[in-house]
Amino acid sequence: MKITELLLAELEREAVGIRKALERVPEGKNDWKPHEKSTTLQKLASHVAELPSWIGMTSTRSHRSPA
Repeated sequence: MKITELLLAELEREAVGIRKALERVPEGKNDWKPHEKSTTLQKLASHVAELPSWIGMTSTRSHRSPA
């Protein structure tokens, strides 16, 4: 099995949890912060939503060692 197939299978499993987490973000509470030094709920939810796109981005890049 290719690494891309493994990553896609992993993404499909993780997507379930990601969807559940994003569904729990309450409407109208975008400015709420878990604590004073934290970022807003809107930014946290956006970050969670963007994580799956990193798999595609990293799996299609060629990785080279620094010269």
